[in-house]
Amino acid sequence: MDKGKPSSSLKSKPKGTSSVATIRHFYIEEPYRKAGIQKDLLAHAIQHAFKADNAVKEIKVTTSSLILYAQKCIHDAGFVLEKPIGKFGVYGWKSDLLVLRRAHWEKQDAVL
Repeated sequence: MDKGKPSSSLKSKPKGTSSVATIRHFYIEEPYRKAGIQKDLLAHAIQHAFKADNAVKEIKVTTSSLILYAQKCIHDAGFVLEKPIGKFGVYGWKSDLLVLRRAHWEKQDAVL
């Protein structure tokens, strides 16, 4: 193997922004929930994702009926159901995948 050239298996993929941003974890400590800080935090995250790069076309997040304050906040921000994931736990808590598309956010942002 020639040390001056990378092997074909080591070639790097082109770098760039994905068209899908993902919120992996959304949690607010209980004392701050009454103040509604979750709305401000989510609005900032959405704005940052969409304004940072035009390549981002949608934001996805998984919600659970177990965490109602987060679920309500995410719905209120304009996220819509993409697909149900299923139920878990002995009480059958529902888990869903929600999405906010850039076009919907831009229309919503123009109204505000």
